[in-house]
Amino acid sequence: MQKKASEHKFKSIGRPVSYALYITAHVEKNRIKKLTGMKAKELLIWVTVNEIYVDDPPTGMITFNATTDLTRTFPVSAFEIQEGDNKEA
Repeated sequence: MQKKASEHKFKSIGRPVSYALYITAHVEKNRIKKLTGMKAKELLIWVTVNEIYVDDPPTGMITFNATTDLTRTFPVSAFEIQEGDNKEA
C-alpha cells in the first residue's frame, strides 16, 4: 500500500503511468498477471494495465497488456532506475 496514489512519467518512452493507492497482482517468473491499480496513458485515454511480462530467454524487451487487448512492447532499459530517479519531490 502506498501513502497516496501517484503518477510517474517514463521519460525514455514518453508515457505517464498512474498508480492507485492499492496495487495487487499475481507474480510469476518473468510475468505479472491479474494486475490491478495501474494505468498507462495511450494517446488521449488512460488504459488499465493487467499484465506485464518479459520473454524467456531474455530478448531485452518488456510487454504490457491492457484490459482492452492493447499491447505495447518496450526495451527493458527504458524502465531501469537511473541515479536521481528515486528522489522524492
